[in-house]
Amino acid sequence: MVIYVIRNNHRFGPYDEQTLLLYVNNGQVLKQDKAIADSDSFERTVGFYLKRANLKSHVQNKGNVLAQLSAIGSELIFPKAKLFSKQFLSDQRFLILALVGLLPMIIMTIPLGGFFMRSHCTSQ
Repeated sequence: MVIYVIRNNHRFGPYDEQTLLLYVNNGQVLKQDKAIADSDSFERTVGFYLKRANLKSHVQNKGNVLAQLSAIGSELIFPKAKLFSKQFLSDQRFLILALVGLLPMIIMTIPLGGFFMRSHCTSQ
């Protein structure tokens, strides 16, 4: 069966099931990636086609979370260059949304109970 992998609205392939299994095992293709076969009229997942062909993938573990982050790069999780770019900082809508979203957390850290307890204890 001929299968195409779809990522970012681009078709890659065609691949047969064995080649697709090799790519999944190497971590180059995810089982959740969209895919379509020539015989199908709508998209499914790579995992669906592997299961249909009775093939089981064994993705190699790259170690703990820190080892995996160093392998893929921390830029994926925390894109420093993008966060401190002029375009990002000049986006006022995003900054307002971030401040409004963080405001409840800031308010919750104010020790209001401590002020009320102190005034209550001194009045006795």
